[in-house]
Amino acid sequence: MKFFHLGFTCYLPVMAGLLMFLSCHNTVTKEIPVYEKEISDTVKVLLRKAAAQQTADYQQAFSYYEDAIRVAKQSDDDAGLVAAYRNIVFTCGVLMNEYDRALTISDSAIAFAHQLGDANTLCDFYGVRALVYQVRGDVDSASDNYKTALEYMEQDTAPDSLKNWPLYLNAADLYSTLDNQLMAIEYTWIYIQNYAEKRKDTARLVTAYNNLSMYYTRKKDTAQAESNILKSYYWMRSMPSHINADAVYSNLTNMYNAKRRFDSALLYGQKRLDLNIMLKDNVGIARSYAGIIEIAANSGDKQLAQRIIREHNPIAYFETEKDLPVQDRQPLFDGYYKMYDLLGKQKNAYYFLQIAYKAERKVHEMAQNNKLEQFELERKRVMTQNAILSNQLKIQHKNITIAFLIIVSICLVIFIYSIWYEYKRRLTFHKKQIEMLEQEKQWNKTISVLEGQLEERNRISRELHDDLGASLTSIALASNIIRTKNKQESDNELDLIHAAASKLITTLNEIVWSLNSSNDSLFGLVAYIRKFASGFLDSAGIALETNEQLPAQDIVAPSRIRRAVYLTAKEALNNIVKHSKATKVVIAFSVTNNMLDIIIRDDGNGLQHESKNSGGGNGMKNMQKNMSLINGRCNITEENPGLSVQITIQL
Repeated sequence: MKFFHLGFTCYLPVMAGLLMFLSCHNTVTKEIPVYEKEISDTVKVLLRKAAAQQTADYQQAFSYYEDAIRVAKQSDDDAGLVAAYRNIVFTCGVLMNEYDRALTISDSAIAFAHQLGDANTLCDFYGVRALVYQVRGDVDSASDNYKTALEYMEQDTAPDSLKNWPLYLNAADLYSTLDNQLMAIEYTWIYIQNYAEKRKDTARLVTAYNNLSMYYTRKKDTAQAESNILKSYYWMRSMPSHINADAVYSNLTNMYNAKRRFDSALLYGQKRLDLNIMLKDNVGIARSYAGIIEIAANSGDKQLAQRIIREHNPIAYFETEKDLPVQDRQPLFDGYYKMYDLLGKQKNAYYFLQIAYKAERKVHEMAQNNKLEQFELERKRVMTQNAILSNQLKIQHKNITIAFLIIVSICLVIFIYSIWYEYKRRLTFHKKQIEMLEQEKQWNKTISVLEGQLEERNRISRELHDDLGASLTSIALASNIIRTKNKQESDNELDLIHAAASKLITTLNEIVWSLNSSNDSLFGLVAYIRKFASGFLDSAGIALETNEQLPAQDIVAPSRIRRAVYLTAKEALNNIVKHSKATKVVIAFSVTNNMLDIIIRDDGNGLQHESKNSGGGNGMKNMQKNMSLINGRCNITEENPGLSVQITIQL
């Protein structure tokens, strides 16, 4: 169990990664947003053809959009596919009223948008799906989809000009239908401030302010209703006369009629009528007359009633206009009833009252049939969703089983591997322990040898200093005493003995200094060179200047390095005294990254002509040789005046 615990702990991150992979294997890496991509030329052509047919032949437009979807899928044109999906759902659901077909296509579009992971596209697709539900009359589904679309709009990072701001206008219309006028007004203001006003889009400003007027009217805020419809009328005057004008004139007519300002109501009612006559819109003409008839009935203006009957003969009109929608016939018939009743023509009034009731019953029947149709569609949709959910549950159960087996297999493999890994780890650990014990024995043996060598160096140093040093000192003193007692001129033999003894004493001191382990330091080396240079140059009458840039902490300098560096520096100073005719010497000591640099510079006459031709004397060769033995460098350069010797060694 201990093996299992150790191995399983080591491989928990591996299991977590594998589980994350199993749960997220369908995740698609986000690409650049669709709105930044270009639609291919082929798809553009098909979209333009569809747009050209969208107001004339819905079915032909639908076919072009289907072709655009097919081509966009084949060419991996995401931007083209998004545009085609958006337009085909609108055409099929809003214009053709084929709701089921539109929602089926919308399902595919939304699935594709989720694969893209693009909030801008998801907002558009859920918005047009909500519009299809709204046109069908399914306000609950429309409301849910508008909420989803607005949630994605909050996540949308596209520039404001590319966001789906008209979504707020459609949602406002839905909330007004649900008698939530406050929410409708709030959404319309968001649309105006964030989109219509910023873009200076006159047509959309006319629509938005006109809608606001209707919402305030339903809220019974007549002051705001009048203010906003006048704003709509103001913006409408800068546009072509037929764009959005019918809705504005209708709203103005109804508003002034409700306020019993019949002159103003009649003015805008007549403008609406003239507009629809110019556009040859028979349905619009009928609706305009219905509005004017309402003014005549409310005002009790018999002359206006007679004028309407003369201009718009109801009998002749109904014989020619069979395509007038039923929902528009009922208010028109009811208006004629009121006019004939006002004129005292009860027979005609009764006739139109009867057909008004028939039209109203027809409207109720259509509404009932529509509700039944919606119920049947909803039932089919629920059944379809249940079937899909059932299949998804089966697939999910199968996937869970497969995933469980995979996880169990992975855990088993990890468990076995953990045991094997722990066994190998312990075996390796024991081997390393044995190797470390062997290394420790070897290290102790090496330390013992080194300690013995160090002790031997110190012993030789002491014996040289105590025995040989004392003897040489005695010889030098004795020769000097003999020469003093004789009081004669200098004896060459005694002078030679005294000089040789003094030189041997100096050499011996140097050997003793290099052998003694207590002197194995950088500071000791620098001090010894500085001391020698000071005495040597002073006796030769040459001034000395030293510069030191040393670290705060001392550095170990082994015996062989100290001796080679000292001998090289000594040889350089000896050459200066013998050949350079210098008056001043500068010695600079510096250490950078454990690299020791000693620069000895004089102001003498530099290298002699013969030395240049011969490649330098024996002294220079000895200096190069000393440094090469310790992997150091000795660079000699001639300056003006003098010579510079640079000694470099890694400590």
